[in-house]
Parts: sequence; C-alpha cells; structure tokens
Amino acid sequence: SSMARITGAVMFLVIPVFLALLQMSLKSEAGYEAFKAMIWGNVFAKIFLLGLLYFFIHHFCCGIRYLLLDIHRGIDLASARNSSKAVVFVSIIVSALLAVKLW
Repeated sequence: SSMARITGAVMFLVIPVFLALLQMSLKSEAGYEAFKAMIWGNVFAKIFLLGLLYFFIHHFCCGIRYLLLDIHRGIDLASARNSSKAVVFVSIIVSALLAVKLW
C-alpha cells in the first residue's frame, strides 16, 4: 500500500538524524543535556516523535499483513479489506497507548 511506502520512506530519511542525535547525547554530559532540551523540552519535537512512532507501528503492522498475504492467508477481497482496516485500527490504538505511557 502507499501508506506502507510513505511510512518506510519517512523512517528511512529520519533515522540518520536520530542516530546523529543519539551520538551527540552519548558523547558527553553536555551533549546529553542539549539532546534532552531539544527533544523532551519541546512540544513540537514530542508531537513529531509521536508521529514517527505511529509510522513505525503502522509500517510494522503492514509488514505482518504482507507476510500473511504472502503465505496466502486472507487474500480474498473481504479479508484483505478487513486486514487493511485492522492495520490502521491496531496502529492507532498501540500508538495511543505508547504515547500515554511515554509522554
């Protein structure tokens, strides 16, 4: 699906930025404090991270769905539509639960 491609592409582009931030946070105590202020002290950064979390979970659920389709489970039209809706539903629920836990 196009959403799986979009979520994968966004994660591919953003992961190097997060690796650089992680490296900065691990270099020194001052780097960690800068990282903490940049990420946890900024509401927009938190919202961006929550969006990224949703993208990861959605991409993961899509992958499971495609693995099932590859082994010919749920390939009829009704099942495929239901599994597509389930991916969106599960992704939203799991993201919301993690957001509450992490915020």
